[in-house]
Amino acid sequence: MKKPTRFEDAFKGTTKETYQPRDEKVTPIRPPPAYRIEAVNAGEIEAPKPSEYLIKGIIEPSQVSIWYGPPGNGKTFLLLHLAYAIARGDGVFGRRVRQADTLYCALEGRGGIDKRIHAMAKEFGPAPRFWRMAHGLELLEADRGGARINVEHVEAMTAYIREKNIKLVIIDTLNLTLGGADENDNSA
Repeated sequence: MKKPTRFEDAFKGTTKETYQPRDEKVTPIRPPPAYRIEAVNAGEIEAPKPSEYLIKGIIEPSQVSIWYGPPGNGKTFLLLHLAYAIARGDGVFGRRVRQADTLYCALEGRGGIDKRIHAMAKEFGPAPRFWRMAHGLELLEADRGGARINVEHVEAMTAYIREKNIKLVIIDTLNLTLGGADENDNSA
């Protein structure tokens, strides 16, 4: 009976360059490429550009933020006020504001939102750069099979944002765009 070859003995005297597999159909395993470090010399680093902002120190363009809290604690009033202030270019909470077009997507409480906007216009003046959307928006379609991006709604929203050059989008409430979820239902 022939003694089995030990694994270690099969490779004695070989290097990864000289090892040839016995079976031509087998490709030898090669280690992954080595990790590389890339760095920039301090002398090549340019001075950073001044940061852009919509509300200095709070909101920047192209930034994603989620504002959350218990139901009924004033999120809608706060974000509506911020969007309106940005649209008018009015300072808010003692901070500078850079005027920009804003889109407020009122996906819940649609009946009262126009009353709030009308009251702000009366109090602060008109805001021609403030836009309000109050119809359904479904960014994800969800069913028992999972969730998929609703391409039609996402593309329509993107086109509108580009057309109006909108710099701030507020979706109130985000959960309603995620396949009909209820923002106050934590059972899932």
